[in-house]
Formats: sequence, C-alpha cells, structure tokens
Amino acid sequence: MKHNNHKGKKRGQGIYFVLQGKLIIIQKSTQTFITELGESEVFGQISFFSGAPRSVTVRSRGFTELMHLDQVEFLKTIHEKHIPAIRRYEQLRYSLI
Repeated sequence: MKHNNHKGKKRGQGIYFVLQGKLIIIQKSTQTFITELGESEVFGQISFFSGAPRSVTVRSRGFTELMHLDQVEFLKTIHEKHIPAIRRYEQLRYSLI
C-alpha cells in the first residue's frame, strides 16, 4: 500500500483508507451530499473490484490523511505471488457486475 499526499491529483482505480480527518461524498451529476466519512473508513471499493467508473466526488473537510491501494499494483502483486487471491478477487468482481 502506498501512503500518498494526493493534493487534488486524479487517481486511477484504487481503494482509499481514511487515516485521519473527515471527507464528504457527493454525487457527481447532481452535486448531492451522500455521506461523511471519517477515520478508519474506506471508499473506492466498488470501482476497485468492478472496474465501473466512479460516480461520486470526495472532498476533504480540512486536513485529511489517506492511504491508497492501487488496483494495478495490487493485481500485479497477487498475480505474481498468490493464485487463491486472484480467484477471490475475480469472485468479488463478478458479484458486483
């Protein structure tokens, strides 16, 4: 897992873990507030597993520290080292599609 400072950079498909701070989730097309996330919460998992485009925008409510698990790096690692993990990833992916 990479620990990055995102500063508005657009990222590919990945899962984000909130280490510190608060975020708000907003529906992209309507700009409607959906929910607020805080420490120990996660976002991006549906896109990570399904490959579907993201339909929400995430905004910080002040200083926020995130940890990012990149989908490409994750898949590369499990393909090299762990066949059962590949099967489980594919099961999760197909259950979401």
